Amino acid sequence: KEGRSKVSLRTDGTINATEGCARFGGGGHVSVDGIKGAVTAYGEGWEGSATGGSLHRLPKDGRIEWEAKGPKGLEIACVESAAQEGDAVRLKATVRSLADAKPECVAFAFNIDAPSHVGWTWTAETPKGPRTGVVPVEMKVMGLYNGLAKSFTFASPDGAKAYTWAFAEARPITWQDSRRWGHDLTLRLGTRPKTFPKGAEIPIDFTPPYRRV
Repeated sequence: KEGRSKVSLRTDGTINATEGCARFGGGGHVSVDGIKGAVTAYGEGWEGSATGGSLHRLPKDGRIEWEAKGPKGLEIACVESAAQEGDAVRLKATVRSLADAKPECVAFAFNIDAPSHVGWTWTAETPKGPRTGVVPVEMKVMGLYNGLAKSFTFASPDGAKAYTWAFAEARPITWQDSRRWGHDLTLRLGTRPKTFPKGAEIPIDFTPPYRRV
């Protein structure tokens, strides 16, 4: 049975989705069962980043607003909101550039601990059909999938747990084994703009991961 969700604004500045769904916190941080994510703009040459994950702003009418700076002139502002849509919670983010920059990627990035998820199966529902794989004991290939997807599901070997990110339409995602630099798997929901001039905006819209039990 898939857990139902309820969204409520709390006085401590969090937007909470209960019953096995995601929690939205200060600076647009999202977490569910240790899987954590936040809007992140990666600097030119992958040197540093600008992210709202460690910042805190109280919601304004269900919105979270923040600004952050990164290397090489990277400076962004972000407006995020969470809303109930039937039994689902939809998270929307608009990232706006405050200065001319050339980020490698602007995305909602999630980090998943690889050692505790060995043997888990991933499935990207792409326009050409599903792409699947299994998390190995050690990193074999860094780039696991890079392309369009309508949804992305991460499931335990016995099927007891499964997390799904869903989109209204096929969107660019990057699924990467990042153990070359640590112990994480990385899922990025976003785009790789060649340039990000001042005033330009990048929208990100998705249903955050649900724990199906």
